[in-house]
Amino acid sequence: MDWSLVDLANDAQDIALGLQALLQDLSDFEDEVLGNISALFALSPELRRLEKALERPKSRRAAAYVTEEVDLLASSLQLTLESIRNFFGQSEYRTLRAWNELGDQFESEGLLLDDRLGEYRQLASSICEYLQGAIAEEDLGDVSSLVKRLRARQAVGSSTSRPTMPARPHLPRHPHYTQPEPCCEYELDSSDYGDFGDTPYPYPPAPEVASPMSPTFSNSSYGTYHSSDASVTDGPPSPSQHWAVRIFDGRHPWTQFSGALGQPTRCLGRDMPEAVNRLYADGFHKVIELPFDNNEAVVRLYWRPSDHRARILFLTIDQLGRRHRHCIPLTALRFIRTGSCLQLCRVNHQDGQLDLWANLRFNGYERMVLFYCAAVAMKRQDSIGTAPNMEDFFQPGEKIEFAGEIEDDHYRHAFRIFRDRASGAVRFEATALRGPMKKTPIWTAFVTAYVGARAWMRRLGPRTVSLSELHPYVFCEGYAPPRGVGGCFELRFGLADDCEGFVRLFHRIPVPR
Repeated sequence: MDWSLVDLANDAQDIALGLQALLQDLSDFEDEVLGNISALFALSPELRRLEKALERPKSRRAAAYVTEEVDLLASSLQLTLESIRNFFGQSEYRTLRAWNELGDQFESEGLLLDDRLGEYRQLASSICEYLQGAIAEEDLGDVSSLVKRLRARQAVGSSTSRPTMPARPHLPRHPHYTQPEPCCEYELDSSDYGDFGDTPYPYPPAPEVASPMSPTFSNSSYGTYHSSDASVTDGPPSPSQHWAVRIFDGRHPWTQFSGALGQPTRCLGRDMPEAVNRLYADGFHKVIELPFDNNEAVVRLYWRPSDHRARILFLTIDQLGRRHRHCIPLTALRFIRTGSCLQLCRVNHQDGQLDLWANLRFNGYERMVLFYCAAVAMKRQDSIGTAPNMEDFFQPGEKIEFAGEIEDDHYRHAFRIFRDRASGAVRFEATALRGPMKKTPIWTAFVTAYVGARAWMRRLGPRTVSLSELHPYVFCEGYAPPRGVGGCFELRFGLADDCEGFVRLFHRIPVPR
C-alpha cells in the first residue's frame, strides 16, 4: 500500500497541538502528556526525512527491499493516531476518563504511547540508515520486530468488539514545523517498564544548581570539562542539553565483529522491582537507552542534574514473561572489554575481588565504543568520584597505531589511533592527559573509511593537520574539537615530530576492504 509519510508527519503534529490544547483538562497527567507531545514533535521530522530518502533516485533499488517495513511503520502509526483522534471526539465521556481508557487500550496492545512513539521514530531512522547503506538488512529486522508484535496486537484489538467510536473529528490545521517546537522540551520517564527505543526525548529544564567542583590541575585537559567560554553557562546543562543524549545519533558506521560472539547479555545483580519508580522519584533522567540480544534486554543510563550522579538500569523479561529490573551506580562498576562483550564488575566487599554484575554482548564495534566511552565518562563526571582500583579497561582488544599529544586552547590531550583487533575498524580518541580526569574519554571519531584517502587530510604547518570531514562524538558538555578558518576540524599537535608521525603512519594502517 502507498503511504504518505508527510501526511502522517502532519497528523502527528496536529495531534501534538491538540494535546497541548487539552493540557489544562489533563492536569493530573501533565508530565505524561507533555512527554507524548514532545515525542510526537520528535517523530514528525523523522517521517519527513524517510519520505525524502525513499524518493531519492539512488535509493530506489534499496527502497524495494523495505516496502514491508514502511507499510508496517505507517499502518501501525496510523492506527495509533486514529485512536488518539477518537479520544478527542469522545465528548460523552469526561476527558480524564477517556484518557485513562486510551491508556488501557494501548497497554492491552503491548506498548504505551510514549514507548510506541519511540519505536516508530527508531524504525523510521533505521530504514533511512538502511537506504544509506549504514546498516544491514538483518539489523533492520531486529528494529522492526517490536513494531511487528504491536501491529499484530492492534489487528487483534480492532477485530474484537469495542464501543462504537464517534466519527473522526476534524482537527484544525496549524502551521507545520520542520523541527520540534522549542516549548515542548519535556519527557517523563516514569513508566514502570519500557524496553523500547534508542533515542531519548528532551527533558524538562534542570533546576538551578552549582556544578560539582573538582580539583584544578594545570597543563592538562581540565578546561575541556570546565570551559570558560562565554557561550557556556556557569550552571550545569539542562537535561535536554546533556551530552549523552546526542551520542547515539545513528550516524556512526557499523563494523561487525569477526568470529563467534561472546556470552549472551545477562545481569546477575539483585532484582529491584521498584527501580524505575525510584529513579524517577530521586530526580534521575534517562539519557541513553540501548536494546541487546534482539531486544531481550534493555540497558539505560540515567543522570541526575542536581549532583551529576549516574545510574545504570538493566531490564529483562524471562521465559515466563516476568520482568526484572537491576540498578546500580556507575561509580560502583568497573568496565572491562572481553572480545565482543563488555563485562560490568563490582567489588565483593567480603573478599575484595571483582564479581560480574552484568555482561553486555555487542554485534558491532562502533556501538560498543560509544556505550563504553559514554558510560565511563558519566562515571568519571559523577560527583561521588571513583575508587582507584575501579579503573576501566577497553584497549586490550585494540592495537595502538599512533600515540601523541594534541592541544586545544593551551590544554593538552592524549591522542591515540586505535585499530580494533576483532573488526579491523579504526578510530581516533582524545582523552584527558593529567589530573583527576586522566584517561577519561573526551571525544572519539570513527575513521576507517578515510585510511588511504590522502586527499582527506592536509598538513597546514609543522604541527597542524586539517581534516576535510570528521564526525566526532563528544563525551563532555560545552566542548567541540577545534576547527580552522574554513570550518574543517584540525588536529593541533604539541610536537612537530608527532604531526609528522601521524601523517606518515595513518595511511599505512591495515584495514578491511
